[in-house]
Amino acid sequence: MFKAGDKNAKNLSKAVLDERYVSTEQIRMIQLRVQHFMGKDTVNIMVTSADDKVKKSLLAVKLSMAMAEQGKKVLLVDMDTGKPSIHRWFGESNRSGWAEAVYGGKKAGGLIQDTFQPGLYTLMAGNGRYGLQDVLLLEEVKRTAAECRKNFDLVIYHAPSYRSSADAQLVVHECDGVIITAKTGKTKTADLLLTRKEIEKSGNQVFGVILQTGG
Repeated sequence: MFKAGDKNAKNLSKAVLDERYVSTEQIRMIQLRVQHFMGKDTVNIMVTSADDKVKKSLLAVKLSMAMAEQGKKVLLVDMDTGKPSIHRWFGESNRSGWAEAVYGGKKAGGLIQDTFQPGLYTLMAGNGRYGLQDVLLLEEVKRTAAECRKNFDLVIYHAPSYRSSADAQLVVHECDGVIITAKTGKTKTADLLLTRKEIEKSGNQVFGVILQTGG
């Protein structure tokens, strides 16, 4: 694992505390829902959205830090290879990560990075995509997800918009629950309801909806 410095800790802490994007109370409600669900086994959660209008990365970081602060060992995975963003919050490189593990067949364990937050680790999106057939891609997703489960209490997947991403629809089958994000005044209610319906149709459950109120 790569060791991250604390040069960005102060700026990230300010962002996480910023109530303009999402209230701390919303995060606490989701956190309690997740904690209630957690048992002895690792829990996998996806953070996705009904459209592309939401800044999901900050919401995923907020939840990840909140869970790590409760003593959980958390892995935050950025699987949005089209628009990688988690690395920016930590000021780290996006040179390798989820893409290299899933599309390139590399071991995820060697790509996981430490952070300044005790108990919080990251697997960045990476910057490569490879032409795998759907059947092979499904197997690689399963393999990588199984590897990510090792040594962690909780794995949080920062995913693209659910209905526009085949990757999100593959990974959802490896998750125990999904958190949908939406933006007040921007996300259409019909899109939100349809996204929820499609997730539940996959056999998964929605842990809750987080509303981004600004930004």
